[in-house]
Amino acid sequence: MTHARGVVACLATAWAVAACDVSSSVRPPVTPALRGPPLPSPSRITTVSPALLTGDALAALGPDGRFTRSVTPIPRPPYAMVSAADATTAANAFLRVWAYGDWFYEADRGGPIGWSRLAPCGPPQFAEYSVESPGDTIDSGTRTAWSPRWIVVFCDGATDELVVSLSAIGADLIHDDTLPLPPGGSSVLSAAWSAHGIPVGVRYPRDAEEAATRVAMATGRRVDSIPRLVVAFPPFSPWWTLWNVSVEGAPVQIVGDSTGRVRSRHALWYGMIPHFRWIHSLADPIASADEGPFNTDARRLLPGGAQQSVRLSFARVAAPAFGVSESVTVVPP
Repeated sequence: MTHARGVVACLATAWAVAACDVSSSVRPPVTPALRGPPLPSPSRITTVSPALLTGDALAALGPDGRFTRSVTPIPRPPYAMVSAADATTAANAFLRVWAYGDWFYEADRGGPIGWSRLAPCGPPQFAEYSVESPGDTIDSGTRTAWSPRWIVVFCDGATDELVVSLSAIGADLIHDDTLPLPPGGSSVLSAAWSAHGIPVGVRYPRDAEEAATRVAMATGRRVDSIPRLVVAFPPFSPWWTLWNVSVEGAPVQIVGDSTGRVRSRHALWYGMIPHFRWIHSLADPIASADEGPFNTDARRLLPGGAQQSVRLSFARVAAPAFGVSESVTVVPP
């Protein structure tokens, strides 16, 4: 369902190329415990104990047990960045104009969505991209595909039901007063959206405090910097994000739950893994080959408006990729 929707969107709408919600067709072998329907998510954690933190993470902790941080996105000159308020406006407009009542998202969810009751569950979260941003001379389609994102989760009451991801680059916002919006609606949309229904019983892990708590408890180490939300690689499912959490001391040894591969990490990934029953877990790429530079074709814009086909190589962090990632367990010292 998800794969088919993404292919149609890719072929039919050039401006929505970043919305292509296509999972990798490659699936790793998995253990029986990781096969089957979505697993219920653990209880949400919204605060973190100072005893689990050190360094910059401890310094950024407020008296309420939450990190004090600005939602202002990291500047990516020469482009203006979308504000948190505009991200929420655009996501709401997308919900009403494009997603409302769409059975695709209810198929994702495996149940009905309370469309008329949906509202943002909280402030939007800014997510960095796992691949370095293209330069300003690269075509807008490539630039949008590799852009940082705003993540807006919509709830029916206290239940997560839909996640919407949109580009954080201001040039990707569009205004169209011809859209069939209700009275008082906004004409602001994003030309680079992606969305997915959240399965029944599953919760989107949107709190940095939860990521810090669960990584600290799993490793026995204190977290030494504020967790960073990162869009997982590649760009075909930009609604899927993971928290990157750095811990103090020597690298931590982890073992893959499906591959048995052992590796060492100083920063660990935490979040949900859709193709492993939406389990909430530490995560990592399946193979070391998934951790090198990313190469792709693009078009470079030349003076006078001409374009030149080029082969680009982007640096990237070792973020898990959709369909080729696995849950991992910490190896006791």
